[in-house]
Amino acid sequence: LFNGQFDPQGNGMPTTVYFGDYLVGAEPPTIPTSFTVPGGHASISRLRVEHGDFTFRFASSSGTPQGSLTTAAQMVIADIANSTASLTVRDGRLTTNFVTHIASGSNSNGAITVSGLGAEWINSAYVDLGWVGQGTMRVLDGAQAHIGDGIGAGIRDGSSGRIEVAGGGQLRVDGAISLGSGDESTGNTHGSLLLEGSGSLVATANMYVGATGAGNAVVRQGATLRADDLLRIGASVGSCSLVASNGAVVEAREVSVGLNAASRNNTVDLNGTGTLLRVGANLSLGANGSAGHLAVINGARVVVTGDTYLGIGGGSEGTVAIDGANSALLSRNVFVGQDGSTAIATLRNGAQIQVTDSVRVRAGGSLSGNGVIIGNLVNEGGFISPGLSPGLLSVQGSLELWSSSVVHMEIGGSTPDLFDRLMITGNASLAGTLILDFTGGFVPSPGSRFDIISAGGTFSGNFNAFDIRGIDPSLVSVSNAGGSFGVNIVP
Repeated sequence: LFNGQFDPQGNGMPTTVYFGDYLVGAEPPTIPTSFTVPGGHASISRLRVEHGDFTFRFASSSGTPQGSLTTAAQMVIADIANSTASLTVRDGRLTTNFVTHIASGSNSNGAITVSGLGAEWINSAYVDLGWVGQGTMRVLDGAQAHIGDGIGAGIRDGSSGRIEVAGGGQLRVDGAISLGSGDESTGNTHGSLLLEGSGSLVATANMYVGATGAGNAVVRQGATLRADDLLRIGASVGSCSLVASNGAVVEAREVSVGLNAASRNNTVDLNGTGTLLRVGANLSLGANGSAGHLAVINGARVVVTGDTYLGIGGGSEGTVAIDGANSALLSRNVFVGQDGSTAIATLRNGAQIQVTDSVRVRAGGSLSGNGVIIGNLVNEGGFISPGLSPGLLSVQGSLELWSSSVVHMEIGGSTPDLFDRLMITGNASLAGTLILDFTGGFVPSPGSRFDIISAGGTFSGNFNAFDIRGIDPSLVSVSNAGGSFGVNIVP
């Protein structure tokens, strides 16, 4: 039992406890002499750090642990109401063999830190951070931690939990990680993760960023986050986010952003060259009435082995915004909209969507912007609008428009940089409705032509309906000429 407010001997409770005979002189009288055998190995039943900040230092040699402490039962830190307590492990190994509670006292604040090369914490059971208080776990500066049965951060109403891994620290969890894992339905819990400085975290099961409460994860500065099963951002009523930047890598078998109707504010932001989200199966943004949003900017990339879904099910909302010439989403298929959902895909500044099959824009879905689709583009009943008033959307593949589809083209001037264009390298099959929107008060000259769709292959079909805006529709006709579909103004 460690409590800085309890000192029956009157000689001061030590804040640093040394394990290992080469530092015997620094050990306080309250530590039994049996702890001072060479190597400094100790076994106890239960460890409680009730109040105060304590450091355990173990004998080590060149970063190799030589000392250890093993508990047969629980370790608890800050388990009494209104307490503040922390434990730092340096140089050697702490082994705990039962559920560990950090901040299990009402309104308590508890932390465990494993710090330095050679420092290690092995826990064979579950760890909860913030049962009814605020709990923190840190793995820093080359230290390692191995948790055998999952981590919950922010358990009961009003609690919070935080995981920090930095400076090359390594955390492995053989089980699920739940940030904002409250066992109550109020959503008034919070869990957070900070991975930075080449730190790494591996979860062998699911990882939830917001299970029933709010959750957020930040991965940056070359850090790596890997979930061997599902990575779910926003399964709750709280606001949930994942931010990866500066060369960070996030990997999971499957990723879902937004999972139920109460989950409406869920975001994933990827920023910077070398920043990568890699998905082994499918990626979904907004499902079952939820909302999920993905932003990919400044050279970041998303690589999906399976399919990408934006909006799954009635009332769902899914969006992806990709910005920058080296920013990209790679997937087998990208489905934009489905079953009464709202879905928006936006490309800016030459960004790319690359598919091995096709991008399919369905009812309720829209695709717009200045960028490149590498693969086939199919409009099954959605909305396609090249440019961002105006611009060019290139398709390195074929274009197929269904009868229920809509294509919106803006014309704001006579030169190509002033009107929207679709550039197709393959065949173009036309159908559906074409909206021609003459904007900004532009009045085209009689006899002028605007080549709005070009195809390297052949054209087939035609639009079923035309919606002419901004000028008298009787002045407009359309035709195919020289591999281009154009808008003609009556001479």
